[in-house]
Amino acid sequence: AFKEANLRARVEGELIERHFREGSNVEKGQLLLRIDPAAYEAALSAAKADLSSRISGEENAIRNLKRANELINDGYISQSDYDRLTTEESQAKSAVKSAQAALERAKLDLSYTTITAPFTGRIGKVNYNVGNIVGPTSNTLATLTITDPIFVSFQVEESFYITYLQEHQ
Repeated sequence: AFKEANLRARVEGELIERHFREGSNVEKGQLLLRIDPAAYEAALSAAKADLSSRISGEENAIRNLKRANELINDGYISQSDYDRLTTEESQAKSAVKSAQAALERAKLDLSYTTITAPFTGRIGKVNYNVGNIVGPTSNTLATLTITDPIFVSFQVEESFYITYLQEHQ
């Protein structure tokens, strides 16, 4: 075969749907298998809530530092308090970046619950049934193969090859 792909689960969960028949042709982008997305949807919601909380904390730290900037020159707050507010603002910004990364990871994990055909071809035997638990350590779920074109390689004795070249020049 010109191209072959071993389809694997990238996240763990129960296989809940299969949208093809073994041995049939499938189109690029066609939904093939679906892993239960419930846990990943919940993780996404938690990541969104955490990001919202971190953004609120960052906004509060920025406001506190702004107030401190106005008061430090007049001596109304100590340098120690000012340094603490500066550190809190920096930590809050880092926490937002971390929460944004966690949100992106949660979105990515959720997207891995749908397995689509990476190219048009013939799908082979499915190694897991609906209801099985699959994950990154599972074997191949199924194999997708391009059947057009197909390349053939074979060995020819050197003397036949030389004779062929001489006769067809």
